[in-house]
Amino acid sequence: MLASNNNAIAGLAASTDAGGLAALIFCASLVLSTVVTAAPVSITSYDVEQTPRSGSGGWCHNYTGTITNTGRTVAGSLARCASGGNQIANYSGGSGTLDDGVVSTSLFETHLFTTRNADDGQPVNPRSRFILAGLSLLARFASMAATSAATSSLGRWIV
Repeated sequence: MLASNNNAIAGLAASTDAGGLAALIFCASLVLSTVVTAAPVSITSYDVEQTPRSGSGGWCHNYTGTITNTGRTVAGSLARCASGGNQIANYSGGSGTLDDGVVSTSLFETHLFTTRNADDGQPVNPRSRFILAGLSLLARFASMAATSAATSSLGRWIV
């Protein structure tokens, strides 16, 4: 297959006029000069659907965007930071605990996600959307997650 591709390029170069050849060389130089870098990508904001409000389950977090209650609740204890009770909410257009660059070991600085059943008997189905600082091709996404509310021991999970 490689030989036939080379023959096709050679044939294209031989059959094009000077303008076509210049375009072919320009395209080849773009491909050859592409530099791949592996660097952290900044998150400028994030949205979350179906998340317990801060304080639910004893966990506290910050968020600067719009918080809209869904009308559903989830049973559990409330922390001192509870502003919305045990409401499940949608967050949009803001930043907070998930993109502040801090890896906390405290329940009072960690965003709780749960997939257990809400008080209506239906599962909570959280979804997050991260808005990046620029167009990026991600090979992997890494985040920190607490494995237990009781121990707050952190574990790393990669998607």
